[in-house]
Amino acid sequence: MKKVLITGFLPFAQYKHNPTQDMANYLHGTILCGAEVVGVVLPCTYHEPFETLSRIIDEEKPDVIINTGLSSSAKGVRFETRFQNIMNGKYPDTNGYSPKNLPIVVDGQSHVEIDLRNDILLRIRDEYIPTEVSKDSEGFICNSLGYLVAKKIQDEQLEIKQFFIHVPWTDDYKKMVKISDDKIFLKRFDFYKTIELLVRYTA
Repeated sequence: MKKVLITGFLPFAQYKHNPTQDMANYLHGTILCGAEVVGVVLPCTYHEPFETLSRIIDEEKPDVIINTGLSSSAKGVRFETRFQNIMNGKYPDTNGYSPKNLPIVVDGQSHVEIDLRNDILLRIRDEYIPTEVSKDSEGFICNSLGYLVAKKIQDEQLEIKQFFIHVPWTDDYKKMVKISDDKIFLKRFDFYKTIELLVRYTA
């Protein structure tokens, strides 16, 4: 049986919730499109998430990794395809660490990229799920995790397909979270359906 590793994050900054945490917990231990799902919730710090995830990758040997993060400015499901070797977040992490323009890996490559098959993107859009494709994941914790996971896959020549998606707040948080008029709530079902489609056409 194929194995899929799905990660989410604990709440960060001023937030008390994180929809990616809920989705990782919800899917953990399920069978999705014939694949076993391992859901992992990671702390919002710069290096601990990868240290934890690297061990899990070695133990579980997944076929697919779907990293998910919260970005309230996303206009739908945002696929990140490029990660910079930089830590430069606008918030301190949950340990209070607030690096400015520091490398994730000293003397590491300036950036790493991951492929996004156009046919998979089209299948998601065929479900009327709003999507974006980004080549700038900025410099916060999600960028660090994406960079380090992609680097591990490349350095160790692992046969693992990696995705990294940012989602805005999902609609089940409408009564708990206030957002400005220029931001959107994503249907929780669309978040789930995106993951299902990624698993179905990749795993």
